[in-house]
Amino acid sequence: ATDKTIGELKSFGPLYTTEQLIARLSKSQIQIVDGQTEIKQINGQNNWSKNKLVQLRMRIDMLLGEREALIARDQEE
Repeated sequence: ATDKTIGELKSFGPLYTTEQLIARLSKSQIQIVDGQTEIKQINGQNNWSKNKLVQLRMRIDMLLGEREALIARDQEE
């Protein structure tokens, strides 16, 4: 789509009824709302993933701690 000047757009104005212009506006507003909803969903998934990563890191740290304790105990024996 080529960019149109305001003058060009104004010249198209009379070609559309008010209802058509409102319908066009509504369509773009619906797309914006859909986009915002999608962003919220993606942010939710992102937060869930971050929480999972934090849990995995904690688990790894715990397992590494257990491993070190077992190695230390083996060396004592």
